[in-house]
Amino acid sequence: MADERVHHPLFARSGGAACPACRFLLEGLPPQGTCPECGSAYEPDSVYRSQPPSAARIALHLALPLAVAAAACLACALTLGSAPSLIDTVALVPAFAACCAFAWASWRAINLIEALALGGSRSTTELPSHRILGCLGSGLAAIVGVISLAVGFALLVAMLVLLIAGSLGAGR
Repeated sequence: MADERVHHPLFARSGGAACPACRFLLEGLPPQGTCPECGSAYEPDSVYRSQPPSAARIALHLALPLAVAAAACLACALTLGSAPSLIDTVALVPAFAACCAFAWASWRAINLIEALALGGSRSTTELPSHRILGCLGSGLAAIVGVISLAVGFALLVAMLVLLIAGSLGAGR
């Protein structure tokens, strides 16, 4: 009987055990041995380390920087009625860093979303619905990344304005 497993890197990204060297699916093979495709040795630890992050990890990487940015922006918004001070400017620094981290996480999510969407099928052909899911997911991640970069730029401008306003206010 012919081996029905498919050597396709996109299919190996879907969470199944795959060879760390060539991404050949190792389903049905012993936990430790030699890859029948490339001949490299594999063991459970190396297979585990080579697996891509799960969808929950992607969401966590996107949600944490957003929460930090929202908290820092809220803290800055609460002090807007008072005269600008160095504390206001310092409060914008973590918000700016969080926006940059969120933009980076969004950019990284583009590849991971496509890998999850395209790797969800074990068939030998790529379905159009998988391509659509990958495009929609990566497009959404790209839009969110661009928006977070714009917010980060706005926060940088706000920091400069607060510093200038603070120095002008201190000079009087």
